[in-house]
Amino acid sequence: MLSTSTFLALAMQCAASVHPDTTHEVARVESGFNPYAIAEIIPKVKRKPGDKGVVSYFPESKEAALKIVKNIELRNHRYSVGLMQITSTNFAKFGTTAEKMFDPCENLKVSEKILVNCYKRGGDLVRGLSCYYSGNPET
Repeated sequence: MLSTSTFLALAMQCAASVHPDTTHEVARVESGFNPYAIAEIIPKVKRKPGDKGVVSYFPESKEAALKIVKNIELRNHRYSVGLMQITSTNFAKFGTTAEKMFDPCENLKVSEKILVNCYKRGGDLVRGLSCYYSGNPET
């Protein structure tokens, strides 16, 4: 896990157009500041009643994280990775990979693009964050 001071320094360097308080809170909620955090998204048809639909993994190394991602991909499930939990469906759009998203600065750079776009679409921070989490500023 990254310390608060390390995270904030990275946020200011790698995602300068987003207020550090915003990136800090998103990372706290999404990954607990674990740059290797992974959330496997279970398809609705495979969920059991009462399931949240997400399985969280907190590996301690990039190598362990990449093994988990490989297994998730073999199951053809979507997933989110890294500090800011960038969803696998965004990788092609931003020209990145799961491996690159385990680099904290690269993860923050992509999250900055998503957050700025969502803020513009939503018009305010609440809608922007809704868009970041769901792709829709209205949910």
